[in-house]
Amino acid sequence: MPGAPYSSWTGPRCPRLQEIHANLVERLQEAKDQGWLGEVDATTAAAAAQ
Repeated sequence: MPGAPYSSWTGPRCPRLQEIHANLVERLQEAKDQGWLGEVDATTAAAAAQ
């Protein structure tokens, strides 16, 4: 279904989606640790847009 959120982390894209998610979590934690509130907001907004 085009435009629908990717609701299942299975299939051939699964490893890549897991990698993207792990990277996002790491970026958010680093931004929080460093006090980069703009980066936290931008990363959170980008994730919500997906």
